[in-house]
Amino acid sequence: MPHWPQAPDAEDRMEAALTAWRAGGLYRSAQACAIAHRVPPTTFRKRLQNKHQSHQVAHTKQYCITPDREAAIVQHCIYLTKAGFLCQFYTIWIIALSFSGKIPISLAIITSRH
Repeated sequence: MPHWPQAPDAEDRMEAALTAWRAGGLYRSAQACAIAHRVPPTTFRKRLQNKHQSHQVAHTKQYCITPDREAAIVQHCIYLTKAGFLCQFYTIWIIALSFSGKIPISLAIITSRH
């Protein structure tokens, strides 16, 4: 299933719709409230039932690198660039995995030379 990018203000619209619906009396149905605020009615209904989380909340475990480790990756990319090598996505990915503990750091050093 493809992942379609979310509109920049989608979460703001969803929050406005939830607030308006919970205030009561403004809309006849949840679907009418969702349509008025330009949010998907199914997602709105699931959010009302606490069966669906916001995109940011649902993916918090994916952000597993601390700011210090991110700075270390940036410094490594600068080092590679100054040495005349391209800092490729694969290299960054391997180093990030080693920082998150998903692969041993020694394996990251070997595979980053790929």
